[in-house]
Parts: sequence; structure tokens; C-alpha cells
Amino acid sequence: MTDQKQPKKARHGFQHMMQSIDEFFSRSLDSFPNQPLFVSPIPIRVAELTDGFYITAQLAGVSKKQIELNVYHQAVQIIIHDNEETEIIDKTNKEQLIRSKHERLERTIRVPFLIDYNKVEASFHNGLLEVKLQEKQKTINLE
Repeated sequence: MTDQKQPKKARHGFQHMMQSIDEFFSRSLDSFPNQPLFVSPIPIRVAELTDGFYITAQLAGVSKKQIELNVYHQAVQIIIHDNEETEIIDKTNKEQLIRSKHERLERTIRVPFLIDYNKVEASFHNGLLEVKLQEKQKTINLE
């Protein structure tokens, strides 16, 4: 008789382990809202012309009041806010349910110069946001 202990065999083996991992990720993904994990960025076009630096963003289906535009030393940030509130009234049970949703989509565009804040121009028409930037310049007089 040998007194050595035999290693215990795994009850279910490799297949059970893989099934457990699959179930774990399936349950985890079910807890996410029905939104894609990686939302595509705001589509933009950038052009540098002789009279300025232009950023054009395609914002179809967005209203002017949803847009927030921030200008920094060397960057422009476009933020889209989507706030939605739904109210459901059940008169038979005398219940009122209010659901709120807030989504935020943003994109930051860096520029290779210091921006002159006094010369920034922006307009929004037909789903196109157009931003015109000027480079901050300082003239130095020589003696």
C-alpha cells in the first residue's frame, strides 16, 4: 500500500472552464445598455488655407442648442449633449414614471499653433458646424 495521494481530477475539465468564462462575459455584457461600446467619433474635416485654419464637423440630426464649443490654447473641443426625458402616466394605477437619459459625445482637435481667441468664428447651418481659427501672432518692432 502506498500512502501517496493522487491529484484530484478536475470535475468538468477544460470544457467546463471555457463554458464558465463564456457565461461570465455574456452576463457582464447583458448589464450594459443597448449602446455600442465604442461610439464613432464626430466626423470632421480640417483644412489650412491662406486666410485661416478651418474645422468642419458633420452633425446631422443635432440642434444648435445641443452643441458646446470650447477653444483652448492649441485645441478646439466639440461636445454634443443629448438630453431626453420621457414621462409615462398610468391613469388606472395613478402612477407616473419619468425616465431621463443624458448622452455626451465629444471630440478634441489639436492645432499646431496658438489660437487667437479674438478671431475665432463659428457657424452652424444644415448640420454642419464650421469653425475658423487664426494663429495668434505678435509683431516685434526692432530698434
